[in-house]
Amino acid sequence: MKLFNEEFNDIYRQLLKMGNLAKEQMTDLPDALFKQDQNTIHSLIKGDLAVDHLDQDIHQRVLELIVFQPPMPSELQQLSAIMRVAREIERIGDQIVNIAEVGETFRKNGVLEIGGKIEEKN
Repeated sequence: MKLFNEEFNDIYRQLLKMGNLAKEQMTDLPDALFKQDQNTIHSLIKGDLAVDHLDQDIHQRVLELIVFQPPMPSELQQLSAIMRVAREIERIGDQIVNIAEVGETFRKNGVLEIGGKIEEKN
């Protein structure tokens, strides 16, 4: 097993990776919603699976670290914060998918963007 600090740093890097994935999804979201780019919509939905997996992995690793290498109180606070942040990022990913699905609904129902305004196709 890794030393506590090594494992903590690995978990923290994983949290940063998770945050960056969600940030990339946020950047792509306008294309999914307003341009109704089907590839972007499907990419966002698949990307959420990666965010979900990282959330589960972070929680598992934090719990294992707590069990096998009991932390000091300040370290426990940091680990708890990491788990809370990971859960919030996971929720952000879920909301991104919900919004992307609105774009998919727009595409299927013939709603499109014209000159910055959303209008129905005639």
